Amino acid sequence: MNDDALVSIASLVPLSTLIGLGLGLLHFRALHRTVAQLAGGCGWLRPVGLTLTRFAGTSVVLAVMARLGPLALLGGLLGFLLAREVALRAARRGD
Repeated sequence: MNDDALVSIASLVPLSTLIGLGLGLLHFRALHRTVAQLAGGCGWLRPVGLTLTRFAGTSVVLAVMARLGPLALLGGLLGFLLAREVALRAARRGD
């Protein structure tokens, strides 16, 4: 293994963690909007469309990370879990 490969691996995990964090923040924000739309009685079409978009987007990004390797996927999932924690804390505060 050469030095370029080590630099590549070392930068892959933090980058995928940041991408996972951003993905998770978008995912849980969309989930919050979906729940608000359902509770607000705006029908079912918009919440279903938002849910399908949320699932598709998350699946595509995680699939790309999986293709990049296990370290990228683990970094992405770590960021996603951090975003989940942020969303849960915001929900407990009432934001």
